[in-house]
Amino acid sequence: MRQIISTKKLTEQELIHARSLSQEVICFDVIQTEALPFNISHAVQFDSLAFTSVNAVTYFLADEQVLLLLAHKTIFSISGKTTKALLDKGFKAITTADNALQLAAKIKQSAAVSVLHPCSSIRLNDLEKELDNSGIHYIPVPVYTTNFIDIKIDAKEYDALLFFSPSGVESFLNQNEIAPNAICCCIGETTARFLQTQQCNNHIIYPASPSVFDMLSLVANHINFKHTHE
Repeated sequence: MRQIISTKKLTEQELIHARSLSQEVICFDVIQTEALPFNISHAVQFDSLAFTSVNAVTYFLADEQVLLLLAHKTIFSISGKTTKALLDKGFKAITTADNALQLAAKIKQSAAVSVLHPCSSIRLNDLEKELDNSGIHYIPVPVYTTNFIDIKIDAKEYDALLFFSPSGVESFLNQNEIAPNAICCCIGETTARFLQTQQCNNHIIYPASPSVFDMLSLVANHINFKHTHE
C-alpha cells in the first residue's frame, strides 16, 4: 500500500477509491473555517456573482436575506464541488472554469459589468486583479474566515501529499517540511502555483479537473510510473 497524506478529511467514497488504488490515506485537517457577519447594502449594484469555493457558497447562501438578491443575477463558478454546491442550493452557474484565472477570462468575455465575490477573509487576488484590469467592477464580500490548525505530522516517509488550497499549503508548511521524494498533488493550478512559490522542489502535479477522485488516480499513475522507471 502506498502511503498518502491528505491535508483535509476525505469522504468515505474518496477513501474507498484510494483503497482500490492500493493507497492508504492518512487525513489531517490543517485549516478550519467559520462564518463572518456580512451585510450587502441595497445601494451596492452588481449584475453577477463569482463563487470560487464551496465554503463561499455555504456561508453566503446560509443567509436567507441573500437569496432575494440573487434574482436575475448571472452566476459564475469554479467547476467541481463549488458548482455542485450551488446546484444543491437551487442555483446554476452560467459559466464554470477550473480556477480563478480561467474564470476571470470567461467573465471578461461576458456582458458582466459588476461582479460580487463572496470569499474568505484570506484570499489570493487573481480574480480581483484580472477583473479590475478589464474595467469590470469587482466587489469582494468576506463571508468566512480561514484559520490555520497547528498540526505536526510525524510521518517522514510517504509517497504523496494532497493539497486543496493555498491556505492549506501555508498552514501545513508552518509546522512541517515536505518529505524529499514525495509527490505533491494539488486540487488545481492555483494551489500548485502557490506551492511553487514556497521553494518546493518536489514534483508538483494537479488533475485536469478539480476532483479528489482525479487527484488520487493521478497520484497512482505517477507513483506507478516513478517506480517502473527507477
